[in-house]
Amino acid sequence: MTDAGTPVYLVSYNQSMEDVAPTTYLTGCKINWEPYMMGAVDAVLNDRVIEKSIKGTVNGNDIGAGFEEDWVQMLELNEITAADGTAEKMQEVIRQFKQGKLDVFRGDYVGADPDDPDDTYDLNQGYTENEFASAPSFHYVLKDVIRIEE
Repeated sequence: MTDAGTPVYLVSYNQSMEDVAPTTYLTGCKINWEPYMMGAVDAVLNDRVIEKSIKGTVNGNDIGAGFEEDWVQMLELNEITAADGTAEKMQEVIRQFKQGKLDVFRGDYVGADPDDPDDTYDLNQGYTENEFASAPSFHYVLKDVIRIEE
């Protein structure tokens, strides 16, 4: 818990929050639908299978991709809240994602399923979030990092 005077910084998803929280918004990421939509429309118009016409990871009739195929993009960085060097570090990390040298979910953490504490996942081995579907699927709460208090 934090007291009311402590700022809580945020990273948004799909939409900038800089206008709402100009002194606490950091940055965000968004889904870029253009690669999928252009490929899907082209496949339909040319009587091809969508999943075979678009670059991405296919799972049945589901397809997903990340920075490497430009499906994920960063929103603007709020220079007011960001530390010096943040923009350069973000670009370095994005390059690593594109080259397959960095995993989002890897580190010295153990996650536990909030509905089944016996179901744990060791993130030292990495976790591929969209391995079986394009929708987010990481549901583990990181032990010793995130606490849920009711």
